[in-house]
Amino acid sequence: EKACELQGTVFCRSAIGALEWDTQTDELLLCGSHDSKIQLWSASQRRVLRTTTVSRDPAGRVVALACSPKRPLFVVALNHGGDATSVPSSPPLSSPPSSSSSSLDGTGGMLVAVNLKTGRHVQSFRTDSRSSSSSSSSSSSSSSSSTQIHSCVFNHNGNMILAGGSDGVVRIFETASDKPIMSWPALAEGARQLSCVRFSVNETTVLTASAGSGVIDEWSLHKLGKPVRSYLAPDIASSSADQSGQRWYEIALDSEGHHFISTSGAPLRCTPPPPFTSSSSSSSLRTRGSSNRLTQKHPGLSSS
Repeated sequence: EKACELQGTVFCRSAIGALEWDTQTDELLLCGSHDSKIQLWSASQRRVLRTTTVSRDPAGRVVALACSPKRPLFVVALNHGGDATSVPSSPPLSSPPSSSSSSLDGTGGMLVAVNLKTGRHVQSFRTDSRSSSSSSSSSSSSSSSSTQIHSCVFNHNGNMILAGGSDGVVRIFETASDKPIMSWPALAEGARQLSCVRFSVNETTVLTASAGSGVIDEWSLHKLGKPVRSYLAPDIASSSADQSGQRWYEIALDSEGHHFISTSGAPLRCTPPPPFTSSSSSSSLRTRGSSNRLTQKHPGLSSS
């Protein structure tokens, strides 16, 4: 077997919260950390090309990154150091003046799009409760709070963004609009927030993972209201939970959409949690050691 070789190392001053490869170039790695910064690392040059500061909050936690498959654009979910009710939201740096700037009012977190080439903020997405209501009016109150987004992903052509977070609501945005075109509550019974959301391969359904419950629901985009099917992730006693006792789950689908795997454990905070445990319906794998928290396979790396 061909051994993997170390190609380079990215050093961050804060805990790493998210990693993402730019699939257009296959050589740029985005590394988001818990100081509102994102480093752009080149696999060919083996060095950091640029560091982008997303927010003025020095303790802002970058928890999710998603690169557009068609444009030099990425979306970042940034949550603040405290809980959703204690730390005021800070506007992103280099944000253009816009009539929709009220989307950044309140507390919690932010979901913004950034130009991959320049590192400049180009779009903010509304994640407050009013933006998720079908009866919302054009006027918004300055007291509305923004939801902490835990997971986000583009669809296959980069025209839509799927997001889910602390309020248990799934939101689908068009990249040209700051308001969701579709949203619905997707929490399983007994859960308080969503830890992961994913499009299915044919993008007619959406998978959601509810933190704490281990329930993974599949929702039809053509008929909302209740999930078309539900899965229960195996309860592994050795996997860790967060301070509130909740166990978090992540989902990854295969390229044909016939199978998915889930991981369970505590969400990454400023202090390192125990190792995650991976599981699927056919096999169970456990990570070894406690140093590796997040991994991203290079798009061009062969698995053989």
